[in-house]
Amino acid sequence: MTTDRHRTTMVPANVVAGVAAGAATLALSEVSESLDARIVGRMQSAGVRHPRRWLAGLSAAGVLAGYAGDRAAARAEAQALEAPEDLVRTRALTPQVRAVVQGMLEAADNADAPVLLGQLALAQESYFDDGAEGFRHTVEFLVPEEVVRVVPHHQGYPVQARYRAADGTPLLISLQIAEGKLSHLSIDFADEDHFEDEDAIDVVEELIDRWPDPAALRYMHESADGHHQPLS
Repeated sequence: MTTDRHRTTMVPANVVAGVAAGAATLALSEVSESLDARIVGRMQSAGVRHPRRWLAGLSAAGVLAGYAGDRAAARAEAQALEAPEDLVRTRALTPQVRAVVQGMLEAADNADAPVLLGQLALAQESYFDDGAEGFRHTVEFLVPEEVVRVVPHHQGYPVQARYRAADGTPLLISLQIAEGKLSHLSIDFADEDHFEDEDAIDVVEELIDRWPDPAALRYMHESADGHHQPLS
């Protein structure tokens, strides 16, 4: 959990734990000027948007030291970053969110799509009830444990969706998989230049107030070289 200028924001717990563990490996294997960049790369691979912001929010130095000296203590520190259980709620997914996810899963012939569509039929939203009102650009899914899962268990779904806000700003919708299940759906800036401008980070909600109509989406599929190409 971290706080931006508008509200408290949740990071899925499995992402926190995975990032901390990966960061620990880096810390033990190499201490150099490139450490921060390599940790950021690991976080991006785990599906974390704005990784440098999460590094600051998680007090990365403290987490690294904890894992190097005592994995149990570091695990407790990571758990302390989660929301109190009595503030975590579940509710039905909105039709808009279901439609966006369904559109991404059906946009390309992907072997995982039928399994994930089955999960979507059972999924609910897990959210932090912080009292804040208004649109949130990330939805975290709660999927039953007994569902069929996909492999690899941790991945960014290879289909992304792009569209433009009312002011023309290009936006990107991505779907993350964790433990073989739907993890979270998020909207972010498609232009990486936004991440270099501290004043422009974390203002997606200032541009949009709802999930888009699937008809407005342009789907992109990840190719073998790691780049996303438009789907015809």
